[in-house]
Amino acid sequence: LRQSSTEWLKRSQTYQKQGNYYQACRCLYLATLELLDQRGLIPHQSSRTDLEYRFLLAQIGNPHPYHTLFDIHQQLCYGEEKASAELLGKCQQAYQEINQPWTELKSASGSMAS
Repeated sequence: LRQSSTEWLKRSQTYQKQGNYYQACRCLYLATLELLDQRGLIPHQSSRTDLEYRFLLAQIGNPHPYHTLFDIHQQLCYGEEKASAELLGKCQQAYQEINQPWTELKSASGSMAS
């Protein structure tokens, strides 16, 4: 059962409060994948690799925050990187950069409709 980006974000916050930075980062990564799907940018496929996402992201504007999250995901899962509050902060910053333009666009279109 897939979860929405909002649900993944809430789970990330719960893990952060528990000091489980690995799972908190992982949830932000999964929230990002769901955002890409929800926005119609890249359909979610559980078999897709980070490298495939990077290739597809090259076609959209400002892929840097996505790369940050994908790089951290790779380092935590397959590298020598240990999860920490500092690393989670980088994930949170990247997620905010990804989500902010969309939030601003929705706010602007909502105010135009009234």
